[in-house]
Amino acid sequence: MTGLNDARLNGDSATAREAYADALDLVFRAFHEVSPAAPVLVIEQPHIGDYSGYEPFHRASDVVVDAYNATLRQAASRHPATSVVAVPGWDVDTMVSADGVHPNDAGHRHLAQAVVRTASSWDFSPTG
Repeated sequence: MTGLNDARLNGDSATAREAYADALDLVFRAFHEVSPAAPVLVIEQPHIGDYSGYEPFHRASDVVVDAYNATLRQAASRHPATSVVAVPGWDVDTMVSADGVHPNDAGHRHLAQAVVRTASSWDFSPTG
């Protein structure tokens, strides 16, 4: 997962999302240079329970997180063997820990299952 701290620190800043996209491109290129055929899976950031705490990381919202996820999808689409893992069925009330930010055990399990679903749809054969 990536982007939550950027979203929480910078809020709805288009400039910050551009910097985030540039950083993603750099990371995805580095992965590809090291191992061109290796699959890269990145998990969309699910919504959290409380965006208001932990100043200065209090500037996000579900809408801002969704914008960062859109940036993540755009960046990933420009790189071979890179897929974004969506997390349908995410439930803030049952999958976020008491701190309102981090996944609890159920949340981690849900994220892992989403990754497995995405990875199992890939063709890992040498010609795939």
